[in-house]
Amino acid sequence: MRVRTLLGLLLVAIVCLSSLSVPSVLAQSGPNTDDALVRDAQQYASMNSVDVNEAIRRLQLQQVIGDLDTNLSKREVVTLAGLWIQHTPDFRVIVQLTDGKAAAVQPYIANGPLAAITEVRTKKASLKQLAADRDITVPIVQRTDIGFDIGTNVQDNVVELYVADVEQLNVALRTIGATLPNTVRLVKVNETAKPATDIYGGLAISGCTSGFSVRGPYGASTALGIATAGHCNNSQSYAGVNLPFQNESFSGSYDVQWHTVGSFVARNQVYDGSGPRTINATRGRNAQAINGFACKYGNTTGYTCGYIVQKDFRPGGSLYPPNMSATFIRIHSSGVNEAAGGDSGGPWFIVNTALGITSGTVNYSGQAETDAIYMAIDYVNGLGLTVLTS
Repeated sequence: MRVRTLLGLLLVAIVCLSSLSVPSVLAQSGPNTDDALVRDAQQYASMNSVDVNEAIRRLQLQQVIGDLDTNLSKREVVTLAGLWIQHTPDFRVIVQLTDGKAAAVQPYIANGPLAAITEVRTKKASLKQLAADRDITVPIVQRTDIGFDIGTNVQDNVVELYVADVEQLNVALRTIGATLPNTVRLVKVNETAKPATDIYGGLAISGCTSGFSVRGPYGASTALGIATAGHCNNSQSYAGVNLPFQNESFSGSYDVQWHTVGSFVARNQVYDGSGPRTINATRGRNAQAINGFACKYGNTTGYTCGYIVQKDFRPGGSLYPPNMSATFIRIHSSGVNEAAGGDSGGPWFIVNTALGITSGTVNYSGQAETDAIYMAIDYVNGLGLTVLTS
């Protein structure tokens, strides 16, 4: 009898342990979800010295964190100074408020998975103020005819203005009698951002990387197509077959074009270096949190992953139009070249969710690696496109 009791208790313990170790990926639906999540989680685990199950937990929480970011951005505009994800030494969500009142955040996280890992900090400038200062700065610097990029460093609570020659800019500003807001920090760089276009052959499409399959306006109806970066050549082909150009936009918040696919069959999939993975969801710019983890595939640098360091990056180098908006997302990971020529138009994703389309590269002074910038996926709507998710 005692042996039977012990065996029963042992069986219960095994069942409980098994239920704890099974990733909640099973709650997601769609083909390839398990493989895609595990592949991204393995990359995250190796970069953050955690096991794969912990990596899966963190990656799945990014959607919840993105929802929190969206809600705070809409409802706490006056005091919100930014939200970002801390990956090391422990995994936390950092919410920055100008008044530092943690009670303001509680209604959004109470009784949820973020309640125990959310920390509230006090910062001087709200995101609204930083955005206003950034937008004030752009036309001032444009008057100097000096190339620049600009974006918000949320963690440091400043707007960073990237220029190749800080002293030259200071002289030019004095010449025109202009001063920059005190929230703006000048950062010296080797060169400003440039599109990741490559003229070499042998790529999946002509000079760039194909992005997500889309459906777009076609005459009085719609048609299936493929998206890539707007700055890529309008003449694109795949496997020697022409892809008829339909429309593009390379200005403001947009760096996207699309082509119909002729006799090819468009699928809601992307290649990630090991095979096709299914795309069954999209996540817009507002729901992509600072320090969120994201991955991409490009025909030059292949499959890489990194962290969102800015989501209001405004590329302003000479190869970009002068009216670019501060809506691009910048990705960085220490020691990783996130993009290069030929990667333009390639897909950024996490698990089975589309995040954006590669636009360009950033390599500033002191960086041993090249960052990527991408257009958030919701901006394909500017061409009337929707990403195929089924």
